[in-house]
Amino acid sequence: MQRFFALLLLLFTAPGVFSQARNSTPAYSATYRQIDSLITQKAFFPARRIYEKVLPDLDTRERLLLGAVLDNYFNRPSESNDKIRQSEQDKHLKTSDTTNLALLLLQQQNYGRLGAYARAYTALNTALLRYKSLMKKTERADHRNTRKIWKACTGLPKQRVTLTKDVTLPMRRDRIGLANLSVTKDTSVVDFIFDTGANISTVSESTARRLGMKWLNGTIEVGAITGKKVKARLAVCDRMRIAGIVIEHAIFLVFPDKALYFAPISFQINGIIGFPVINALKEIHFRHGDTLFIPAKPTPMALHNMALDFLTPVINIDEESYTFDTGADHTLLYKSFYRKYKPHIDTTYAEQPLSFGGVGGSITLPGYKVNFVKTLFGKNIRLDSLSLYKNDFEADAKTYYGNIGQDLLRQFDEFVLNFESMYILFKDRE
Repeated sequence: MQRFFALLLLLFTAPGVFSQARNSTPAYSATYRQIDSLITQKAFFPARRIYEKVLPDLDTRERLLLGAVLDNYFNRPSESNDKIRQSEQDKHLKTSDTTNLALLLLQQQNYGRLGAYARAYTALNTALLRYKSLMKKTERADHRNTRKIWKACTGLPKQRVTLTKDVTLPMRRDRIGLANLSVTKDTSVVDFIFDTGANISTVSESTARRLGMKWLNGTIEVGAITGKKVKARLAVCDRMRIAGIVIEHAIFLVFPDKALYFAPISFQINGIIGFPVINALKEIHFRHGDTLFIPAKPTPMALHNMALDFLTPVINIDEESYTFDTGADHTLLYKSFYRKYKPHIDTTYAEQPLSFGGVGGSITLPGYKVNFVKTLFGKNIRLDSLSLYKNDFEADAKTYYGNIGQDLLRQFDEFVLNFESMYILFKDRE
């Protein structure tokens, strides 16, 4: 059912991190503008490669600004903040208001990922107070919504995940094929979907009450796939376990039960383990036979083919950036894919209406059913009859080539996500 159950919670936006500064004063070099343009297009991997190659040729200001945003995208939020502080402390490094706004938005992302909620709130609040005139109306609304989250979380302890030894976990497939893990809180045991595509862990209201979660102040609006807004609350779970893994102070987005109920198939989602918890596990092995292996000590590698668009994993395939979603049963292709391969698609496939669903309902858009052929880790991959959408129906569809789902993952016996060295490794049995 395509990406029906992958919740893309578009809350933590920082549109065009440094793209806003390209045409502002003081002037930037052609090399800076080239790298910044690639970052704006979500081409993080070629941007990083060029940056590392030309680093000696960049002036201090350009080196710090580009380094800050690339550190953010490659999961080095502390290093990103260090570069921002250096740029602020050096009075000789002149920056424009648009750049200052971009830096504040970047800081709130970094602090949010680090669990420094009060600092994330301060950075975003400062951006809204000083530079709201530089934001589009929709951006201001998004940032105000996100500010509510940081404010609600201010004063909470940072999330903590404790893993003292290697853990092997069986995953249970629910009746619609999504991988679930058993979450234990005191004497209650509930199955949660394990989903890298969920920007924040999510729970139904009845499950939050069952697990004794603590409600936080405020109500936020989450954009649904239909364009409507779904109201949600926030809660914190002081302590829960997934087998031998102890998770403390995890933040959950709480939806009314009906918002996580999919009437066409009579299916209720209880909860979803999302990216903040998954990232804290540092390394995860998904093995054939629905087994999850989590080592106590991650393995470093020089592969570095994964990035983070704040809370969304991104994989590099043939210099094309795709979001990566273990909660999606099928891979989806977006408008960027269509633009790149338009002559072949227009002459090979017939346009047709395609349905897409998520929280809040479903929509029908024009597109194609196409074949997807790639070589990944030396293996030829072919996925037939994938949905390719011509329209930008969500933020990711504007810049990414698509969203990788379980149909591609099942082509391999094992895949590994490592959030320290930032790689995705696909393996077959030897």
